[in-house]
Amino acid sequence: MNKLFFLLLLISNVAIAKNVQGTGTIKNVYFHSKDAVIAANWKGMLQLEVNSLSWNVETSCNTQYVAVREKDVHIISAVLAAKMANKPITVYANDDIKATGSYCYLRAVGM
Repeated sequence: MNKLFFLLLLISNVAIAKNVQGTGTIKNVYFHSKDAVIAANWKGMLQLEVNSLSWNVETSCNTQYVAVREKDVHIISAVLAAKMANKPITVYANDDIKATGSYCYLRAVGM
């Protein structure tokens, strides 16, 4: 019975999660200190501010900011390249995994 409950719980979490995507241009890139005392949830992360970010479906993700994990250096490199070239980007996120509040983690970026 416990295994069945766990399986149903796992399936329900996957079913609720939405993969969302949005497009826009990068307005600002914020690098947070690894030793931050204030806003400790953001230690070592990158915060990406996107102009006119519009998600493809209804979501609880913020319409201006997304978070990038420190370990996703390949995504950080792509974001910086797009910023320097002033190119629009497409951002991809899961709306059930958030850094804090409504800031969804970026899982992919396209240019």
